[in-house]
Amino acid sequence: MVKASIRRRGSASERRRTGIRILLGALLAVLLGGSVAAAPAEDLAEFQALLVAQVVEHARLTAPVTGRETIDPAILAQLETLPRHVFVEPQAASFAYLDVPLPAEHGLRESQPFSVALMTDIAAIAPGDDVLILGVGGGYHQALASALQAQVFS
Repeated sequence: MVKASIRRRGSASERRRTGIRILLGALLAVLLGGSVAAAPAEDLAEFQALLVAQVVEHARLTAPVTGRETIDPAILAQLETLPRHVFVEPQAASFAYLDVPLPAEHGLRESQPFSVALMTDIAAIAPGDDVLILGVGGGYHQALASALQAQVFS
């Protein structure tokens, strides 16, 4: 039998406080996000920053399993500028800046932003790379790879 041990970072109360902050921020985004598509640029920037904060925290919390405590800052910078709400169904736009998978057009699904960031980080996508992305969903991953100046094929 194989046994795995997971080393947790920070105290239990610190992890709980961090989780509560992210959850409250996400809840606020949902409550205020009814008109994400029509939100002023500064509000949209706040939603995008909240999404990046969630991705950063998920990377930290999953580091014992993934082996990666951080995501490349270039990827995080692009996530903070990508308008995720345009890649999901209009009915799901209010939830676009939560780190969760969401429905996309034509019955497809848009992956969780942390998963997209982690896959991109593992693939070490760099400017000029040729990247084949299968299972395109709504196009969020392709947009991220393109924003990193890769040549994307799907």
